Amino acid sequence: MATDDPAQLLPVIRPDSFRGRNPIKQSWLQMILTTRDMDAADLLAAWWLAVEELFPAPQVVTMYQHSSRGVLEQSTASAIAAAENMHEKIGPTLTRFEGGYLDARLKELIKSYSGDDSKEFRQFLREKFKEDRPVLSTRLTELLAAVTPERVKKLGLNSAGWVKDVKEVRNKLAHTGAHVLRRGDTGKQLDRVNIETRALLTMLILGCIGADGSALDRAAGVLANNMKFSSN
Repeated sequence: MATDDPAQLLPVIRPDSFRGRNPIKQSWLQMILTTRDMDAADLLAAWWLAVEELFPAPQVVTMYQHSSRGVLEQSTASAIAAAENMHEKIGPTLTRFEGGYLDARLKELIKSYSGDDSKEFRQFLREKFKEDRPVLSTRLTELLAAVTPERVKKLGLNSAGWVKDVKEVRNKLAHTGAHVLRRGDTGKQLDRVNIETRALLTMLILGCIGADGSALDRAAGVLANNMKFSSN
């Protein structure tokens, strides 16, 4: 960011404050999105709308850069949760079964438990058969598809590896969380999932606020460099 003198850049972005490094000055080439990509009025209006409509993804991404990042497990869990929430906002999704399949199976089961003593069980079945939500791997795969394979490649992100890592990390955090005594070899995996998931979230947010194809391509390249920097 600059004031009226473009030569006097203000070091407002802290790419690695968690590790204690000082703020660095960045040129527009190092920024994910600039007013060269979108008109300032459109960009600001779209961003403030996204802050409300895409909650918590914008908050999770930006607060990580401008505040104390806390424990790595917590930061990673926040990124994964934001990605799962973001999936609900990208449009239609695949279901676990074809249309009509569960309704047909439900009718068969209801007939098998038609007595008064099975009334509560029938209600239980009706409730459970509404849970045709996509599994985690489906949601993650559809997030990658929303970014597009070409831009995922520009990010330098291995799609299959990311899906596998996110599932493993999510399971570990869900079942152990703060009770993990030692990370062992999982620290690198946590860090990788944290960095890559936040990059993917950023691309999804940029798409939602109206960045065009060329802006998204450039952002993917900048994020790829940022990920290399963060992993060193």
